[in-house]
Amino acid sequence: MAIDNPVWDNKNKEIQKILTEKILTDSQLLKAMETSAHKEINRLQEHANLLVKQAHEIMERVQLTKRIHERVDIQFRIVKEKHYFLYEDDTLSLISPEEWDKKESSITVKQLGDGTWEEVINLDENQEMS
Repeated sequence: MAIDNPVWDNKNKEIQKILTEKILTDSQLLKAMETSAHKEINRLQEHANLLVKQAHEIMERVQLTKRIHERVDIQFRIVKEKHYFLYEDDTLSLISPEEWDKKESSITVKQLGDGTWEEVINLDENQEMS
């Protein structure tokens, strides 16, 4: 006695077609889900990279602040956000290297509102050295 099974019946092509379409639909759903998951993972990775970059910037500010507080004898009142020049010999000056013949290299720095010091990397042409 044979049991009729329409799923496995090679004569019933319509059911096979429906099952195949369902499998394709599931496959498409899985692919869409994987694509979405990869996009989200990439977005989270970008966010993590930004957080790591910000953490490094904070650590650099702390190191620069320690250097200035431990090694520099400041003889004038510091104005926050004003640009100063920190020379290799740990001299903090209002005078840029171009304004005098100081052979040492310098970095441009400013004190932020929280009291930490930050190196000023790029000066916009529109931004004046305050």
